[in-house]
Amino acid sequence: MDSFNRVSAFFDSSSVTMDFAALINEPPATPPTFMESVTKRLTLSYTKRLIAFVTFFLMGAVFLFFSTFSIFSPHSFAKFFTFGNLFIIGSTMFLMGPYKQLKSMCFHPAFQIYALAMIATLYCALSLENTLLTLVMTLVQIAAAVWYGASFIPFAQECLRGSAGAILPV
Repeated sequence: MDSFNRVSAFFDSSSVTMDFAALINEPPATPPTFMESVTKRLTLSYTKRLIAFVTFFLMGAVFLFFSTFSIFSPHSFAKFFTFGNLFIIGSTMFLMGPYKQLKSMCFHPAFQIYALAMIATLYCALSLENTLLTLVMTLVQIAAAVWYGASFIPFAQECLRGSAGAILPV
């Protein structure tokens, strides 16, 4: 008999109320757009952003460290060195957010030279397999990275320009 009471309580509709007026007057809920759903799924907390930043930065540092072991093989050096730089640049996207970071990087002339130098380094190392060009493009990549990094420090580019003018016969 006890099971009969439980089953009948389950099907008892006296506690269910329907407010048809609220259903008619309430506008239907709109489903989220594609970008809203993607943004909601890709949002990271501050802690997760810091963990991702440190992880990518350390991976870049490991690639740069491995590049020193292959210093006498310019092709391997260029690959490890460039991928290390890509990971370090990618790590900063977790701090600022990818859209804001890409927006600030794409319109920055120093980064454009830096990105072209990375592409040219990989092209010279992987496609042309020219050791001299690979070394030259690696040096251009290092110079562009220093110049790009100096653009975020007040008066650092002027300091570099003055130091280079004192050292180099320009």
